[in-house]
Amino acid sequence: RQEQLFRKGFATQDEVDRAKKEAEVSISNYEQALATLKRLKEEYVRQLELAQSNIDQAKARIKNLEVNLTYTRIYSPINGIVSQVATQEGETVVAGLSAPNLITLIDPNLLEIWIYVDETDIGKVKVGLPIEYKVDTYRDKVFQGTISAIYPQPEIKDNIVYYLATVKIKPEDAKFLRPEMTTHVKIFSETKKNVLLVPNSAVKFEKGEYIVLAPKGKEMSSIPVKVGIRDEKMTEIISGLKENDTIFIEKKPLPQIPSNSQSSQGRR
Repeated sequence: RQEQLFRKGFATQDEVDRAKKEAEVSISNYEQALATLKRLKEEYVRQLELAQSNIDQAKARIKNLEVNLTYTRIYSPINGIVSQVATQEGETVVAGLSAPNLITLIDPNLLEIWIYVDETDIGKVKVGLPIEYKVDTYRDKVFQGTISAIYPQPEIKDNIVYYLATVKIKPEDAKFLRPEMTTHVKIFSETKKNVLLVPNSAVKFEKGEYIVLAPKGKEMSSIPVKVGIRDEKMTEIISGLKENDTIFIEKKPLPQIPSNSQSSQGRR
């Protein structure tokens, strides 16, 4: 503008030169301001990246500390009742190859029966067979269940091979029972109805066949019979006898107990 005024005679040469210098200074200041702005933007980006890196590191440390904090608390995987506390507060626990047992927790609704079946009988026992069992504290109460599993690993006790069969206890029965109770179990490997039965003591095995003794006049005769299933008291007779036939039963003498003796029952 000063040049235009100078050409028209309204400004001097000094005013024109001064205006040029001021314009050059303003341009230089502007360029310096742009350079400073660029540098500040770059510095801001670097500071932002550094701050984000510090935040990420802090989050990682917090997460690591939270994980370490969880090691100070032990949570049970199930709901239940504490039955045993093996370690007290303040004791030193050393974890070796296996985790130490600190607390034993029992869910009273998830009890099961362990049945040790002799190897001579395991062939008759199958998953799904019904059972009946009693416990000493409820002698007149009969519980029922079903075999849920049979483990292939043998258990050897007193040089006798057993196999473990388990029975899950019904929730309505679990409220009567306690862990480690002794159970008296009866497994029904086979069931028949409307069959002819005789006491086990009436059946003898002689010369490769089963017989029963029956009266014949004033004498006693042997009658061959074909037997079926049996339990701890009775034996099924498939053939050889008819209902209401008379047979002999071995009668075991009752043990004599002195009048001054005392009976006692040991604790389990």
